Amino acid sequence: MAVELSKILLISFILILIAFFFDLIGFATPNYVTIDATVVEVNGGLWKICTTTQGVKVCADISGTVVDEDWFRACRVMSVFGFISLLAAAVLTGLKLFLLREMKPVFFAAIGTTFAAAFFILVANSLYAANRDDVSITGFTTNYGFSYGLTLTAMCFAVVAGIIMIVDLFMGTKLPKVQSN
Repeated sequence: MAVELSKILLISFILILIAFFFDLIGFATPNYVTIDATVVEVNGGLWKICTTTQGVKVCADISGTVVDEDWFRACRVMSVFGFISLLAAAVLTGLKLFLLREMKPVFFAAIGTTFAAAFFILVANSLYAANRDDVSITGFTTNYGFSYGLTLTAMCFAVVAGIIMIVDLFMGTKLPKVQSN
């Protein structure tokens, strides 16, 4: 028995999954900032800070260090909210796409959680950028790492997926469908 799926909603579901995996990697890895201090390289993330000296890498929890301030805790909380919102958006979009095709409230919730995830990630990255001097070493250049870039990319994918879902909401019956078995 063939079932018709919205191509547009399928595309947004794939984008949300990509955003989720990008955010997962950026959220978990200790490379939000990189400081190259000649003999020492420091990589800091939301949870750990790693120091590499003469090829020896040592990682430690950030909790209890100078970096563990209120703005940093707020940044971590917003990142967790963004991560959970992306997970909820993926689940809700999958439910709407595969199981609950006729339920508009699930679709509205999927759109809302997608944009909420983008908002939380934006706030977290803005907090981190505004207070970057607190995590830097005086006299050395602090550069953003790949974790920071991945979370921003995840935010962009979430916004695009949300916009696509809004287009599907308003043009649903006019858009092409794909057959699924």
